[in-house]
Amino acid sequence: MAWGNRLILDYVSVGTVILTILVAALTLTGFWTSSWLVVDSEMHPEMVPSFRMLFHKIGLWEICFRMYQNTGNPYQRYSVMCDSVIVNTNPNYRNPDFMLATQVLYSTGMGVVIIATVLMVVMLACGATRKIIFALGGCFLFSGFSICLADIVFAACAFEKEGLFGWTQSNILGWTFWVAVASGCSLWLLGTCYFIVAYRLDRVHHAQFTKYIL
Repeated sequence: MAWGNRLILDYVSVGTVILTILVAALTLTGFWTSSWLVVDSEMHPEMVPSFRMLFHKIGLWEICFRMYQNTGNPYQRYSVMCDSVIVNTNPNYRNPDFMLATQVLYSTGMGVVIIATVLMVVMLACGATRKIIFALGGCFLFSGFSICLADIVFAACAFEKEGLFGWTQSNILGWTFWVAVASGCSLWLLGTCYFIVAYRLDRVHHAQFTKYIL
């Protein structure tokens, strides 16, 4: 049985819709920004062997370096130059396996989030069945699992000597990583909210059907 626009808007809470938009924004931020791993502000940046440049930060798709005018004093002003970790001009750079796994897992989760968010907008405009709302909840839970797994892989491997560039002392997890963590955790909450909405719609439908029979 299809549910009309008014009934959908009555039972899909405004909070769930707002949370969907916020979580989608968090997921996109974690995907595009390049601060998953950054230089500790209290330490001197280390050289990236394959690029022969001082490390500044890295994201899923981009690595950035510090360019000092003098000898590399960490307290002097510097400029930042970035290069792609997928398509770059350095033949000596090889994307680490854990980075590839993180990219695939996070991209999968983000893709499902985008599809589910678009379906939510269509649902609000055209109406939906309880099964569609339940499916949206499943999509968001799957995305949360995929993104949380990407976060775990990155955090577990980024500081190993064999993980990134062979050094571990001068870097910390950046703000983009914590945005990705917040995104993954929020997706679990969001999926649960959609399951609750589907359950409420099912109860309302059952109550209306029982009343009609009686």
